[in-house]
Amino acid sequence: MDKNVLRYVAPATVDVLRSDYKANKFAEGAEYFTNVQDFDEKDWMDHMLIRPAMMLDDVALVAVTFGTSSTRKTNVVFLRQFDGVRKLTKVVAPADYR
Repeated sequence: MDKNVLRYVAPATVDVLRSDYKANKFAEGAEYFTNVQDFDEKDWMDHMLIRPAMMLDDVALVAVTFGTSSTRKTNVVFLRQFDGVRKLTKVVAPADYR
């Protein structure tokens, strides 16, 4: 809900996330930006791999891996430019759907 999130996240994405938060849609699920419920913040900060961006039209896709082998998690981050600044529009876990 912090307004500083708009420095890094696209306004439309923030609007959807705030709406979902107010409707308590995150209560049982994973945190949107990490796609997990719990994680070791120190482990993730100490073990971060950010791969080079791949461009699809005006959207940059960046694979980001956090953690060590026992806690490893990879997400694909979508970024789009707004007023000269790239902002996050979406985060997707590339694991198989079940």
